[in-house]
Amino acid sequence: MNIFNRLKNFDLFALGNSAILYYLLIFYLVPVSAFLNSSFEFDVNSAKSFFYLTLALVFLILGYFSGLPEKIIKKLPNFLKREWNFSKIPWVFGIVFILSLMSKIVRILKGGYFHLNQDPEFIKSSFYSAVMMLKWLDYIVLIIAFASYFYLKKIGDKRFRYWRAIAYIIFAFEILYALPTCSKLAVIVPVLLYLIIRWYVLKFDYLMIWVAATFIFLLFSFSNICRSTTVLNFYSVSEDNKINIISTGNFAAKSFTDRTNQFVLFTKTIELGGGLGYNQMVKDFFVTLGPPRFIWENKPLSLNARGNEFGKAIGLVNFVDFDTSVGPTLPGDLYMNFGIFGLTLGMFLFGFLWRIIYLYFIKESDKSLSGILFYSFFWIEIIRGMEDWTAPVYAGLIKLLIIVLIINLFLTKKAINA
Repeated sequence: MNIFNRLKNFDLFALGNSAILYYLLIFYLVPVSAFLNSSFEFDVNSAKSFFYLTLALVFLILGYFSGLPEKIIKKLPNFLKREWNFSKIPWVFGIVFILSLMSKIVRILKGGYFHLNQDPEFIKSSFYSAVMMLKWLDYIVLIIAFASYFYLKKIGDKRFRYWRAIAYIIFAFEILYALPTCSKLAVIVPVLLYLIIRWYVLKFDYLMIWVAATFIFLLFSFSNICRSTTVLNFYSVSEDNKINIISTGNFAAKSFTDRTNQFVLFTKTIELGGGLGYNQMVKDFFVTLGPPRFIWENKPLSLNARGNEFGKAIGLVNFVDFDTSVGPTLPGDLYMNFGIFGLTLGMFLFGFLWRIIYLYFIKESDKSLSGILFYSFFWIEIIRGMEDWTAPVYAGLIKLLIIVLIINLFLTKKAINA
């Protein structure tokens, strides 16, 4: 019974817990499943990958669960405990929503709407990064709406009915806007934000987690079909044009595992890492953090923008494919830049940092609405960034932090002594 209660109260969205589970999913699920089915070719390179990944995971866990983050957090002032001012929130919500809508329209008109086949001129334009940064306003609108709805419902304020309608309308709008882009992430993020906000404002709810997990699993198949309808026919339709249920199930499973399998990518990265010439994480961090391209016209392309080139270098992207972008994953990026020592120390430090983020925004803020607002976008970007280039992810987080700080200033009540 004690074990059951512990599982029931397990904080799934605690940043370290989420990151460890996601790490196990993307690096271990496919090779372990293949090994159990006796179809895994365990060669020298794969053995080396297993060892490095496991070492990195151990140091990540040590960094996250070390006792020092708690001592540091206790000494930091916490500005997130101020309550939201619900007389101002509708105005703030409306302004952010209008800016979000304008960003959506610009993406459509300028050729930046679809996940692939974006207009090259728009990508190279001086205001591309600014427009894509404003994309997060779409999600901030959603966070404000659901946080207001769940909080007002929790305290018994009748205004929750209005926010409930607004929240679900915005949620449906975001999903419908994202589906034609054929981007899985664009659809998954609103779902995850809903779960995170519900999790911390109302209660831990594993039933909703299973429902969302099923939806996300099916979404991988939809994304593949969205990009090429012939893919489903190849797997699921027999010669007499009948649907093969087993083949369709295999297609769904393969769509999921092919996308989440980062073990192959990490293996290729460490195999060729020394000769890739991408050991510039620190430089790339400051370049990305620098002024936007409409101010710094000759700003170099970040590694994140050169993901297609990297994918071809490690042999995972076809040379005629100019749309697919690949990131080296967090451990792969650390290894390419700093070797095995940097991999272990880096994973320890990131675990340390993630613990501080979780404690500051959730524990020390007493799960305040402002804390959940900040934590939601940190959680999304950090978990997503585990598959990406590290420097642009964290430079982008700093820029996004400034935007959310400004918005939060207008959401909260003034300090009593102000």
